[in-house]
Amino acid sequence: MPASSNEGSTFTLYLPVDHIAAKPARRSLVAEPPALPAAIDGPNVLRQDAALAEESAAGNAVEDDRDSLLPGESPVLIVENEASFARFLVELAHENGFKALVSARGSAAIAMARDYRPSIITLDIKLPDIDGWRVLGRLKDEIATRHIPVQIITTEEEHDRGIRMGAVGALAKPVKTKEVLDDTFRRLREFIERPERRVLMAHPDAAQLQQMSELIGGPGIAVRTVETGAAALEALERESFDCMILAIDQSDMKAFDLVDEIKEVRGLRDLPMIMYSTRALSKKEELHLKRLTQSTALKDVRSAERLVDEAALFLHRPVETLPAATRQMLENLHHAGSILADKKVLIVDDDIRNIFAMTSILEPHNMHIMSAETGKSVIEILQGTPEIDVVLMDIMMPDMDGYDTMRAIRKLAKFRALAAAQRLEHYEIAGYGTVRTYARQLGKQSAASLLQQTLDEESRADKTLTRIAESVINSEAEEAGESRESRRLSGTRRR
Repeated sequence: MPASSNEGSTFTLYLPVDHIAAKPARRSLVAEPPALPAAIDGPNVLRQDAALAEESAAGNAVEDDRDSLLPGESPVLIVENEASFARFLVELAHENGFKALVSARGSAAIAMARDYRPSIITLDIKLPDIDGWRVLGRLKDEIATRHIPVQIITTEEEHDRGIRMGAVGALAKPVKTKEVLDDTFRRLREFIERPERRVLMAHPDAAQLQQMSELIGGPGIAVRTVETGAAALEALERESFDCMILAIDQSDMKAFDLVDEIKEVRGLRDLPMIMYSTRALSKKEELHLKRLTQSTALKDVRSAERLVDEAALFLHRPVETLPAATRQMLENLHHAGSILADKKVLIVDDDIRNIFAMTSILEPHNMHIMSAETGKSVIEILQGTPEIDVVLMDIMMPDMDGYDTMRAIRKLAKFRALAAAQRLEHYEIAGYGTVRTYARQLGKQSAASLLQQTLDEESRADKTLTRIAESVINSEAEEAGESRESRRLSGTRRR
């Protein structure tokens, strides 16, 4: 440290931004995490050391089978915040013939799902680091993990939300009897061992049914087709299905009424449904559809590609088992590529940190990035740069908020059809033109994927509609947690 007499000295002191007290060490189930490189800056070292210490302590709370896994074995991944309940689930897994892995943290669970490829995941929604809905969204957004059946175990009463996002079921805490959990594990085992998935399709046009069957069908998929809503209800009474696809136009009843009837049938609450429409919907239809997609296990799709994508999600089809053309289609949907390249995006946010974060996410996709911090500057930029393709709009801004800014944009004739992607925490919007709503925090893959979907749908049809899309995606802290856990697993997993 340089110092001079009567002048003092100059030095730098690094302090962590977020202090996490280290917990007492416990008996380790895994090897120590690799040492961090000496070249990492001081604050990063302190922050990562503290986080790794907490992750290691959390992971050691419950013994699992990671050290006894054999090559090719697919365990149950138990993501559970309560150590006592996690131990109980491990015992039940053993009783039902499964080996078990345990994680109390969402970031670690995502990394473990990628690395170990479990056959089943049980997911607690209340986790200490990441909201469980975000974990579920991330698992179902990634090609490598989206086919893994996820059973939600939670105190929250959002059963339909979990099914819409791709879970196979939801179990409410507190669980009253052991028999309930035994039945759950038995059902999950039957699900993964069943060689065939069954889908019901209801469409009044026989030619359309044939095309849909060819898109969705394949090895291990049994497709049952009907041409009326009444026939669909009869089939559901007599047979069991893993997924239902129905056209928005039915010959004998309204599709919305059909959905209402299905959700009242005992035993069909967990049946995921996909409503497929290829025409522009009226405002009344849009509002009715929005209500159903928020209150039932119903997804809304408007293109053949999205139909294939959602059906593969609900049928839990591993990507490697799909036909080459279908596999390529899904990979294109989930990995932003040519659609984003050379597109111009305007990021609107009053927090410069968010602008920097989104720029770092989108620049690798060869997008041209522009930014604005106020609603007024957005209008000025658009008038001077009319070739912008999409706007990523923050709603909560001072003076002129996102809603007012969009109204002003729509008053400019040449921007009435401009795609707008909003960042907000509540999903309540109508009448603002072509809009897709996103969650407040955007993670790397999901942000690019969702922007791609917005631009992709804009390129397919010249129509104005309101799309309400629920996006559960990771913050930068989650990304860092996953990265650390991946490094730790890579040094401990038995190959």
